[in-house]
Amino acid sequence: MSNDAERIREEMGYKVALSIIVDEFKEYIKKIIEIEAGETPRYISPLDIFAVRRYGRTGSVHLVTVKTRSDVGDFNIRLALKFSSSPERTIIEAKNAEKLMRMLMGFPDIGIPRLLFSYPSESLLIYEGLIGETYIESKMSSIEKATLAGKTLAAIQGGGYRNIDYKKYEDLMAFILLRLPIKSSKKEALAKQCSRYINELKKSIGGCNIFGDYHQSNIFFVSMPKKAEFIRGDASGEIKNLEGPLIKTYVIDPEYVTDDGVSCRAEDIGTFFGYQCLQEFENFGTLNFTKKDLEAFLFGYNGLLEQLSGENIFGLYPKGLPVEFHIAYWLFLGVRDLLGRHDLKEIENIVTSRIELAEYLLCNRPLTGIW
Repeated sequence: MSNDAERIREEMGYKVALSIIVDEFKEYIKKIIEIEAGETPRYISPLDIFAVRRYGRTGSVHLVTVKTRSDVGDFNIRLALKFSSSPERTIIEAKNAEKLMRMLMGFPDIGIPRLLFSYPSESLLIYEGLIGETYIESKMSSIEKATLAGKTLAAIQGGGYRNIDYKKYEDLMAFILLRLPIKSSKKEALAKQCSRYINELKKSIGGCNIFGDYHQSNIFFVSMPKKAEFIRGDASGEIKNLEGPLIKTYVIDPEYVTDDGVSCRAEDIGTFFGYQCLQEFENFGTLNFTKKDLEAFLFGYNGLLEQLSGENIFGLYPKGLPVEFHIAYWLFLGVRDLLGRHDLKEIENIVTSRIELAEYLLCNRPLTGIW
């Protein structure tokens, strides 16, 4: 799609969105204004819409501010508009969002933004807007962020254990390796290493429904005010009791949530650490920071998983947690996508660096070897 066509599509999308907001969201907007102003408005009138755009795998997300006038003042209502690649993808994501919303209701410090409206004919989804920071933007320590992200993934993947559809990963990796611009001898060496991991998956019981796109930009932290409750004390009168999480972790963009129950838990972990691993390796030639963050991530993951099922993730993978395999797969997919958009001569150094990292991960298991 050309830039002009994309711009026209977006402008039309904003007009549709503003129309929907006027027709569908009056009560929602009134409620937000009531929370902010402390009184219920008698009338509201959306005036204009502003947006900041970011791109996802199959569409664009626009963080939208709707300037709204009411009898109690003017307010900025925040929404997130997702323009999917097709009506079919819009329907799939809407179903996934509703499913995750139900799944996460039992976790007060984990959630997904509410899906307010789905409009498949315009490939448009409208979510509540959040005020917070992405995983990458957050000023929390990397250990604290990684722990929260691990706990969040455990809530999404849930407890229990199942066999893994290892054939899916075997076929996908073989397909990718055949198309990498490397010598046949190196392809054979990489295929041999991949076969070792596939054999480990055959003996594992880490099958579940995965998020499918669990990268760090899809994790969002929101500061939550503690709820103040007052309870009657026996001699001292009322005692103030503070409850509720200080930070709530949200996961966004649930387009690729699986429902087969046999995907590998470690796939989401590999996706989460793929870019971080690549950046550290290219900039410093090490994986030390990634190791520490992965350890914190798994601490958070296991803390919740053990509550849900009495098991930790290492018990589901008796031959070893295949995080390196899934990061390598993420790297190979990235190379494939780059080659689809560029001539090899333009990106040869990038391709070489990523293949070298994938080879190092597969052959040396430098991340999960710390346990």
